[in-house]
Amino acid sequence: MNENLTIPNHGFSLGEDMTVALQAAQKAGLIVREGYGKLHDVEEKGVGDLVSRVDTDCDSAIQGVLKEARPNDDILSEELSSDTKDKGQRLWVVDPLDATAGFLFQAGENITSVMVALRDRLETQLSVILFPMTGEWFYAQKSRGAFKNGERLTTDGVTRDLSKAWIDMNHYGDERLQTPAFAQLDRRLRSPEGASLVTRLVPHSGIVTKIIEQRQRIAAVVHDNNPTKVKQAPWDIIPAQLLLEETGGVVINLQNERIDPFKPELIVAAGNREIATAITRLAA
Repeated sequence: MNENLTIPNHGFSLGEDMTVALQAAQKAGLIVREGYGKLHDVEEKGVGDLVSRVDTDCDSAIQGVLKEARPNDDILSEELSSDTKDKGQRLWVVDPLDATAGFLFQAGENITSVMVALRDRLETQLSVILFPMTGEWFYAQKSRGAFKNGERLTTDGVTRDLSKAWIDMNHYGDERLQTPAFAQLDRRLRSPEGASLVTRLVPHSGIVTKIIEQRQRIAAVVHDNNPTKVKQAPWDIIPAQLLLEETGGVVINLQNERIDPFKPELIVAAGNREIATAITRLAA
């Protein structure tokens, strides 16, 4: 295990903004690691929607780094700055503890992550996803590719055949919030015209890294997203979207359009366009 969560060394410069993002994620990651496996005071924002002191401590730590390094930039974060809008100027987007429920229940060391991204001119410029318990760093820069611990990533190994694919369904903890489109996709994916394997794993936005790496051979994940009770907010979508797109994957809606992270709608994140399109056709 990477005991100090050392930032990967490429041998070439990633740029000052990426360095700031990595340092911010590192500081929060150490807090996550310290708190893993301990009892925490927990608030319930809804069925299965939990928040702990670790969430807010991580948010504070990240914002401290960002405000010191980039005092003129805006910050949108899940716990402390959730009302900030994207005005087209420099905006840091922070999910301080993705998969809080997985963290609190110790569902797996490769589930909980810290996510930081930077947007400018309404486009995501860079993103970082750090899994503190495993020391795995994933990060991407717009038009420059995506990396894990210094190694370039690609989704070339993801199957393009839905009948041979593993699809995960990222569902609501409260079934009353499930959208009809998600329910239909769930049924049709588990039919003769659907996928080989359909699961409901512990929900986490960092699952895109599983699509990319293919150690578990997940080809796509469908995220339910009811506009009346948003499940996938901008801080969930933005860092994961850039990482997946920079490896060759796609993040689309049911109309086969690239997702707008500020518009709540059902999301299909897939390792390639073919798998994503096959899934959206089942929703027609």
